[in-house]
Amino acid sequence: MFSLEPTESVAADWARLRDAQDSPYAGTHTVVHRGCLEMTLLVISGPARGRLLDANLGDLAAPPVFHSQPDFLTWYEHWLDTLPEGRLFPDFRDQSRGSSEELIDVLAASGSPGERRAAAYTLGGRQPLTVRARDALVQALAEDPDRGVRMDAARTLAELDSEAAQVLVSALKDRDHWVRRRALVHLLRVSNDEATYGSAARELLRDENPNVRIAAADLLGRAGWTSCVRQ
Repeated sequence: MFSLEPTESVAADWARLRDAQDSPYAGTHTVVHRGCLEMTLLVISGPARGRLLDANLGDLAAPPVFHSQPDFLTWYEHWLDTLPEGRLFPDFRDQSRGSSEELIDVLAASGSPGERRAAAYTLGGRQPLTVRARDALVQALAEDPDRGVRMDAARTLAELDSEAAQVLVSALKDRDHWVRRRALVHLLRVSNDEATYGSAARELLRDENPNVRIAAADLLGRAGWTSCVRQ
């Protein structure tokens, strides 16, 4: 049974649940694979039965984020309702309704990390990317306190901004290794110019996280940099 509930004490409650159980996500079922070990899960038993939440199974220290919808059907209908406003996304990620301008306001001012993440992600379907939207995403990537927001900002910029490489390079120094790795992965897709990111990527060959080191090596290898760094 999954005993966590979407209350204001969710972080403290999660810490107790994580320490008390070998499998803290018991009582949930995967609905969406969001990339890497990030999942959207459906609670199938416990007091929050029927609710959806976002979880990073690779980082159990981070508490999950509950979606605002009260049940699966409402969550699914919300996803369907957002589709006509932008292009079709290939998954069931948390999206927001509204124009680009409204999404920018949410990204900049909402107190909910979930709402900011949804805004950053949904802006990927509002093409072309406006100057104000780009500025908001760049600021979110640099300053948002939630790593999920920073990761989704990086994704949207990589997809829609032809000059995203320079911005993604700045994220290679992010304090969170998940964001550093995400920036490296997106750089693999948008740039072959080792001169743009070489110095920062080579520093990450000594990163504390092995997945970051692997992504940095992949990026530099594609750019033709073949020197070896022994760990």
